[in-house]
Amino acid sequence: MSYFPGRAGAVLGLLVLLSGCGGGGGGGAAPAPAPAPAPAPAPAPAPAPAPAPAPVIASFTATPSSVVAGQSTTLSWSVTGAASLSISGGVGSVTGQTSRAVSPTATTTYVLTATNASGGSVTASATVTVTAPATGPYPAGLSTATIQVGAVMREFRVHVPAGLALPPKALVLVLHGGGGEGLDVSLAGNHPLSVFRSVADREGFVVVYPGGLPATDGNPGWDDCRSDNLTASGADDIGFLDALISRLRSEYGLPASRVFLSGGSNGAQMVFAYAVTRAENFGAIAVGSGNLPLNPKPGACSAPPARRVPVLMTHGTADVPMPYSGGCVANLGGACNRGRVIGAEATRDYWLQTNGLSGSAPSTTVVNVDNADGGSANRFAYAGSEPVEWWRLDGAGHPAPSRTVAAGNAVSGPQNRDVEFAEIAWTFFSSRLPAATPLAAAAVQSAQDYNASVGGQTFLVMQGGVVLAESYSNGGSTERRQLLASATKGFTGMLGAIAATDGLIGLDEPLAERALSEWRSDAQKSRITYRHVLTMTSGLEELNDLPGWLSYLPAPVLHPAGTVFRYSGDPNIFGLALERRLGGESVVDYFDRRLFRPLGMTVEWASNFSDGRPNLSGGAYATARDWARFGEFMRRTLDGSWSGPALVSRALFDQVLAGNVAHPAYGFYWWLKRPVPSDRAAVIDANNSNQYTRQIKPVVDDPRIPSDLVWAAGAFGQRLYVIPSRSLTVLRNGPANNNSFSDVEFLSRLLGSGAP
Repeated sequence: MSYFPGRAGAVLGLLVLLSGCGGGGGGGAAPAPAPAPAPAPAPAPAPAPAPAPAPVIASFTATPSSVVAGQSTTLSWSVTGAASLSISGGVGSVTGQTSRAVSPTATTTYVLTATNASGGSVTASATVTVTAPATGPYPAGLSTATIQVGAVMREFRVHVPAGLALPPKALVLVLHGGGGEGLDVSLAGNHPLSVFRSVADREGFVVVYPGGLPATDGNPGWDDCRSDNLTASGADDIGFLDALISRLRSEYGLPASRVFLSGGSNGAQMVFAYAVTRAENFGAIAVGSGNLPLNPKPGACSAPPARRVPVLMTHGTADVPMPYSGGCVANLGGACNRGRVIGAEATRDYWLQTNGLSGSAPSTTVVNVDNADGGSANRFAYAGSEPVEWWRLDGAGHPAPSRTVAAGNAVSGPQNRDVEFAEIAWTFFSSRLPAATPLAAAAVQSAQDYNASVGGQTFLVMQGGVVLAESYSNGGSTERRQLLASATKGFTGMLGAIAATDGLIGLDEPLAERALSEWRSDAQKSRITYRHVLTMTSGLEELNDLPGWLSYLPAPVLHPAGTVFRYSGDPNIFGLALERRLGGESVVDYFDRRLFRPLGMTVEWASNFSDGRPNLSGGAYATARDWARFGEFMRRTLDGSWSGPALVSRALFDQVLAGNVAHPAYGFYWWLKRPVPSDRAAVIDANNSNQYTRQIKPVVDDPRIPSDLVWAAGAFGQRLYVIPSRSLTVLRNGPANNNSFSDVEFLSRLLGSGAP
């Protein structure tokens, strides 16, 4: 489907024919008395008022036009000259609206009727084809299947809710622990992990229980990242999960962002192993009673994950088999032959550091509905684009917490009965899914009206790849390329990750090493890396109105590289260094070859530089539709659904939006909705004319705006917003003489009910 389908032709209006009539008189021939005065002619009838012009329906569409029963579609229309609008099929009046979500249960032809003030009307129709839910690759209920990995046949079980509409919301893989139960944890009522099945029946996702192979004790388990686990089977369990996830995604047509992993005990350790080594293959993890290894295997198990991983963890403070404070795992014989792990809190801290949340303050919740289970369940939620949710279960032992399935014995210890592990895991997972319903039409209209009222020239909203609204005012048009100003930097930051993917640069390589020879003899400038200039932390003085790229090289050093954020001309220093690494190709040509042409975009450059080079800080011009194509690339890469050209490695893409110590809410020229400590915010404001407090902090602090928002921003309200959790790409442009645009006002209208 094209992002921007053409408009349908206008329907014919009604032809109204008006007619009039008149009369006269006559006289006889016989003599007669003097004729009476002729009567005064009757006054001519007043002309009938001209009828109001017939309405015109420019388009009436259903997107998508074919759905599975239970799914929704969006009716959209463009009408002029109508006093009222209505749609058949149970929709009713839609006057003042431009779209409406519907959920037909059978194939339906919707008829839009547009009526003018004189009662004249025109109609248009759109048919939505409804098909019955498909059965999918596995039958409803719990079934067993196999997959061959190398020379080994592996077994797994799949639970499919009855009447599931395809595709499902998600795939949730649940890994059993070691010790004997294996795949039987999937049997209803047999284990707390079986509760995922009832949650799936209610919520509409598929649960998959992979089976581990026997360890040396004969019990099924997992060969995770512990190098000192002498009982492990030696199986290629990473390869097994790779093959299984790949097959399931293909069978259900789901992106990696809709695949989630969960598990308990040894299953939790295997989930951690997969998260560390294959972070790009899933959306989030939720584990219980599992810690990271003290002595990880060399290679991928010892390296940091390729991306930040949303993580939920639960752990009992009285857990002996998986010691809360770390130590030997299930040390039943005293030989510590199952290896050693770090503590539960140290495991939490590892993920906080990985996700850039070290030092952030969590929100806390205490749950204590069962006073006989030994203690309360304490939730610590660390907010971020990749959050960490930590549950400390006071007084609890090794079993997974559950309100419905009892567990626990003298060896495993008491069970927490305050929370249901499957429920809190799904709540965490579902928060990572795109919004299932479109934005409210009134909210979109309110944002559109506000945009126009503050000089907005373009307005475009896409949800799930579908255009919900597109309008132009105050001189804007579909063909006009708008100045993006500093939002240009969004392109430039991504080009940094692409250049690193191509091996032209290393993010932590000093520019002086292979590009800026002028800096090699300078003790401070020789330490400035590509990461520093891509995050505005070079430490150089801000310089403006320069004649060209070379003019930035003598800029004085004000701070050691990496210590202070200063909004400056660093993008053009990056451009000069990159051009020297390109070996004759210009940066503009490299942009076109590696970013713009693959996305089907045309970008023009303006420059106030006398050397003719582009202003990579703020000189790009693009149409709204081309800019939206870039936004969709960003959104779909973030949520794992990108299927277009491979432009950049996922690990390097994530660096663009990673933030940095000097400014946690700023990536590679992209703004991030991340909390910034007050002492750091004060330093940022002091060096940037209170920019953070004036422009960024209101967005960061507003609870109505999702925490995974990222945005490119330029002067006079040039904005590209990407919100993966709502499946949104949104942009607007304003003229270079109106600085009254407010991000919070615009986004709160768009994401709310539409009320100003």
